[in-house]
Amino acid sequence: MMMATCGRVGSEGALCRSVVNDARVSMNTKRSCLEAITLILQGTGWSKVRSLPPTLTCESGLGRAGYPVAELLARWNRLSARR
Repeated sequence: MMMATCGRVGSEGALCRSVVNDARVSMNTKRSCLEAITLILQGTGWSKVRSLPPTLTCESGLGRAGYPVAELLARWNRLSARR
């Protein structure tokens, strides 16, 4: 299911697959990121998604794993704007 969602995010797919396959990222973080991405793909605006608990969990978990969180969130914002 996670990889199927990664296939729907276009140019962000490689990063999504990287997160899914990264052993440093907990399953809880992966689920939270998946939920946030799914909401964006369903057309929920970034202003709403940005403040939801799954997005905050995703953000903190990816930060702990060493991902460039500010860049990632900016990319999700752009992805949301394209929907």
